Amino acid sequence: MYCKNIHIILAFLSFAFYVTSSPINRKVNKFRKYKNSGNQVENVDNEDICNTPECKAIAEEILNHINEDVDPCDDFYEFACGKWMKANEIPADEVSISNLDSIRDNNINVITEILNGEYKPNENLTEEQQKVDKDNFTQIQNLFKSCMDTDTIDAKGKEPLVKLIKELNINNKDVDYTKVKGLTDLLVKLHYYNSAAFFDYMIDSDSIDSNKKVFYIVQADLGLSIDYFGDEEIVQIYKQTIHDMFANIFNEKSEEEIEKFSASVYDFEEKIAKISLNSQEVQESFHDPNMNKRFNLETIGEAYPYIDWKAFFTNIYEKININKEFNNDITIIDVTSSYFEKLGDILKNTDNETLTAFAEWIIIRKFGKYIANEYKAPLKELNKVLTGIEDDGERNEYCINSILDSYMGMATGKLFIENTFAGNSKEIAESIIDNIKEAMVKRIPNMTWLDEPTAEYAVNKTLAIEKMIGFPDYITDPIELAKDYEGLKSYEMYPQTVNAYYHPPRNQIVFPAGILQKPTFNYHSPSYLNYGGFGAIAGHELTHAFDNNGRNYDIEGNYANWWTDSTNKEFNELTQCFIDQYSSFTIEDKNGKKYNVNGKSTLGENLADNGGVDRAYEAWKISIEKDINAKENNKLLPGLTKYTQDQLFFIAFGQTWCTKRRPEIAVKYIKTDVHSPPQYRVNGVAYNSQRFAKIFNCPTKSPMNPEKKCVIW
Repeated sequence: MYCKNIHIILAFLSFAFYVTSSPINRKVNKFRKYKNSGNQVENVDNEDICNTPECKAIAEEILNHINEDVDPCDDFYEFACGKWMKANEIPADEVSISNLDSIRDNNINVITEILNGEYKPNENLTEEQQKVDKDNFTQIQNLFKSCMDTDTIDAKGKEPLVKLIKELNINNKDVDYTKVKGLTDLLVKLHYYNSAAFFDYMIDSDSIDSNKKVFYIVQADLGLSIDYFGDEEIVQIYKQTIHDMFANIFNEKSEEEIEKFSASVYDFEEKIAKISLNSQEVQESFHDPNMNKRFNLETIGEAYPYIDWKAFFTNIYEKININKEFNNDITIIDVTSSYFEKLGDILKNTDNETLTAFAEWIIIRKFGKYIANEYKAPLKELNKVLTGIEDDGERNEYCINSILDSYMGMATGKLFIENTFAGNSKEIAESIIDNIKEAMVKRIPNMTWLDEPTAEYAVNKTLAIEKMIGFPDYITDPIELAKDYEGLKSYEMYPQTVNAYYHPPRNQIVFPAGILQKPTFNYHSPSYLNYGGFGAIAGHELTHAFDNNGRNYDIEGNYANWWTDSTNKEFNELTQCFIDQYSSFTIEDKNGKKYNVNGKSTLGENLADNGGVDRAYEAWKISIEKDINAKENNKLLPGLTKYTQDQLFFIAFGQTWCTKRRPEIAVKYIKTDVHSPPQYRVNGVAYNSQRFAKIFNCPTKSPMNPEKKCVIW
């Protein structure tokens, strides 16, 4: 998200934003199958058990997840998560619940508590830093309080949105949007308010020269995902939503006018949907420069003359007070070229009135969800149909996730890490990642399908992977942090974000402090749990450097082929096993209709899941060899002594992905998400892991131990 002038956001918030923003007594004969597998120690001494209050709480949480009526060799996901699944219901304002959601919720509560309190001086700062630090805190707090003031917001009804539309002056009879200048000026207005029309853009490293920054342009999202334009029931609801929202906001217009505007907007969006790429195609194009088109300002103007590209970028920068001269040295990479090539013909055959209505609809669907209930009801009904959500979420959650993270994410992150990134958390996380890299370096030479030159390069690429953990160092300096909001900066994630990623052009893995929270990570936990939880996530991200996309980038982060012909062939043959395997997995909607996982579009994530758990396990064993306090750091837990440390490693991995989803959203995700459904992220790994089968003593041909296994990394 691009940071805009905060005073504009505060001014808008002060008027506009309103959100509707017993299993333990398991049957012995079922348990005996895996009881004595792994490295089980008989007659556990009390000194081998961690009995601290923290360990007791950790053990209780694990037991509250496990369904011991299920054999882990039959369904490991149900075994690891079943009790939790039965005990927890999806809140009315959520599409799902999960253990990762619980981390997010806790992070939100931490930030809320901070912002509801007083500024706490930091004695380690200079006088100047202290002043700026307090100013930063006050600015965040004011933004938060403005967002939370629903009484003031609600009293304004639809006025803030009407006022914004008038200020934007979209329906200006003196402007012709069928002309290049008129359309370009309109796009500048919309993009400045984060309301992308026709295309979106981002600044990032060039995939073929990672030292160079370039603009990427891509087709913009529509009001309805293109996957739904073929669903007549949803289409009718969407048409009605457009009509009713226009009627609510423009009540001075006649029904005939409303009907005309809303119909023209849908027809126009439908035309754009027909030329748009689906999510898998966009993803593939982002990862393959051969599918992109490269331009400078002159050549993109020749290719897509319906926009004045130089004027667009210049005006966007001027609006955020950055003086930058745009010339032909700038590279613009078009990720969805077939879309842009066809867009011109659609625009050429669209009248000014339709373009006006479409632009107003973009603003309405962007900001309409923040006005009073009576006016935004059609948007809520559409959202209910698409997601199953009936109720509004907690206000503080919206204000933090949608407002603070969007406009003051790093500053909010500073407050978060000061209160959560405790003890030696960063050192433990760094050690886990270093051991995972070491495990990968040791594993690569043993992969018989890799020839020597490719294996050697893979080792060097692994060693070169840069790790970023917790937060960037500069945010602890209030003065440097304040500079974030003087101009344009973008971030993939903030310190409080519950996620992680691998960035191919930088050959870099990033783990925000937000993911380094319990239950996936806890500096009080035994090592085997931290490796099974956070370690598997870290291994997942590292494996992305060698998945079907990451493998195409070299040590420097440039798109390049460092594979020999023979290893390329071997890789493609091995990945086909994963594609076929995951494509056989299914979910059901609320009517019992089955949907298959797309093994091709989820391939990269499936490779990362499988390789990541293997590397995390090996890294844990490496840590035991290195750690003089290994016994102390790997004690068993009270009430869980029937399980070995090896089994608990896998249980920690499985419980990371405990999730319940509404059927509507599960279907949406299986169509659009590059990740497999949670149950298959867990069981898919179990299917393919010889270690898992041995550790849980799973018979050959049991559900979790099929004869055919897929392995690459």
